[in-house]
Amino acid sequence: QVDATRIVIRASGDIEPGYDAYVVCGLLLSSLRAGRAYRVKKTEQNSKDVARATAKEACLAAARDCLRSLLFADVLAKLRQITTAPIFLIGTPLPALERHTNMKKFSNGLRMSLNEAYEAASETIAGECNAQFLRQPEETVGPIELTTRSEFYLLSPEQVSQEKAVHTHMNAAYGAIVLRDVLERIRALLRRNEAGKAEG
Repeated sequence: QVDATRIVIRASGDIEPGYDAYVVCGLLLSSLRAGRAYRVKKTEQNSKDVARATAKEACLAAARDCLRSLLFADVLAKLRQITTAPIFLIGTPLPALERHTNMKKFSNGLRMSLNEAYEAASETIAGECNAQFLRQPEETVGPIELTTRSEFYLLSPEQVSQEKAVHTHMNAAYGAIVLRDVLERIRALLRRNEAGKAEG
């Protein structure tokens, strides 16, 4: 069972070994960043008229390279140096459609490709550190892929549309769903580990 007293926030930024599991959340991991890198590379590949399969792999690689340079990847690598405990990775919330209305113009195919690139890149980078990337809980995802449902915004949709920040802050209900999801996964993993020890 997860010891709730050991779920802590370190204001100093120091990370200590000895916990049952670790959750790396945010730290610049963003579908918007991956998507932007993917689309820039896609435009470049289209101008060169390269084969579709080659172009897609180049776009996926661009998304991976973009994310690999961000803070979360550095933290994952350093964390793995001090612990063998399970590590779970959570990205920043998917964006608000009201804040990024250009996403309405994306074709279904492009949205699927962007989603695939973001998740594949995140899973690959997490896997390199023997960590697990957790997708945003389905119940919070908006009607358009790669967006969050408006009922989870911290502000009203009207206010969100006027925000200058790229990423939209979400409310406590969103946080509760994400926290429940990761804690359930941690508990399940620890139970399996305990069962394995008992059988051994």
